[in-house]
Amino acid sequence: MRIPVILLLAAMLACPTGVYAAGRLFGNPVDYPTGVRPRAVVAADFNNDRANDLAVINETSQSVSILIGRGDGTFGFGSDNGTGRGPVSIAVADFDGDGAVDIAVADKGSDTVSVLMGYGNGKFRGKWDFSVGKKPAFVIAADLDGDGRPDLATANSGDNTVSVLIGSGDGAFNLRQDYEVGKQPVSLAVADFNSDRLPDIAVADYSGGSVSLLLNNTGGAFRQGGSFKTGSGPVSIAAADFDGDRQPDVATVGALTGKVTVLRGTPTGRFGDRQDYDAGRAPSAITATDLDRDGNLDIAVSNSGGGSVSVLLGMGNGMFQGPDEYYVGTSPSYVTAADLNGDGLLDLVVTNAQSNTVSVFISR
Repeated sequence: MRIPVILLLAAMLACPTGVYAAGRLFGNPVDYPTGVRPRAVVAADFNNDRANDLAVINETSQSVSILIGRGDGTFGFGSDNGTGRGPVSIAVADFDGDGAVDIAVADKGSDTVSVLMGYGNGKFRGKWDFSVGKKPAFVIAADLDGDGRPDLATANSGDNTVSVLIGSGDGAFNLRQDYEVGKQPVSLAVADFNSDRLPDIAVADYSGGSVSLLLNNTGGAFRQGGSFKTGSGPVSIAAADFDGDRQPDVATVGALTGKVTVLRGTPTGRFGDRQDYDAGRAPSAITATDLDRDGNLDIAVSNSGGGSVSVLLGMGNGMFQGPDEYYVGTSPSYVTAADLNGDGLLDLVVTNAQSNTVSVFISR
């Protein structure tokens, strides 16, 4: 049957950007209010109902907003919890071994990490502060010393160091060691980069235009493992095996270039081939996971200058297609992926720093 041209034109005008056309991975976003200037978000089950909730860091409000998941991809307000000054990054783990998810926050304005212990009902105790290096821009939780208890690491943009804090298992972090890295470290990723079965740390050095590598010496102590060039202004980093060789690679996103840079990993802890891909305007964060369920790792990037999220689909050989853009609020600052409605598919969550919202994209 021949379709009248006027009907085709009407369909095109109904969706002028093609953002939510058929065949896309995600539908229309739903926005939820947060505190003032949300900078990062993480998904976890904070109230033990087997549904993912959201914790959002609000830089100006100096708080963590908890949004309680209903299990269907929608959220209700849970609570606001105080942090230190200028919170910019968040990580979660069970720091005290009680079975409840706890929160760690990098406080850039007070040179601390604030730890909030969860009760397991979506509520938290008052913060417990631990000092780190100057102007921590990122925090990550991982077992760095192999004792089965989560530790913390921060990227300290003010003194070009990474602080490693060893967890005692009761919520405290009594042992701290600082390591020099490149200029203005702003993001971290943990993986075994040199095939010794120990977790190493890759660091995005914003002013250095590089990735610094810290190799694990066992026991949570590290040594410098070299520096590797990326594009200008790498603002975020992710580690994953993009080419299927069982060796972790890294991907950074450049705030100044609008490019994703992929560095192929080798078993010796070095990085070889480099490939650049378009992302969007003024990217702010990157995450890597399998979004289209084809077994290959994909990349999602929040673009603060473009008001969008770019999705680059992986081909399984270290190469990527795209980008495919999805529009969100004003100045998106962070993106993460999680199954928010229990259907086994990964959804996206984006913080919008100037809209004071989070945008939730449910996978189709």
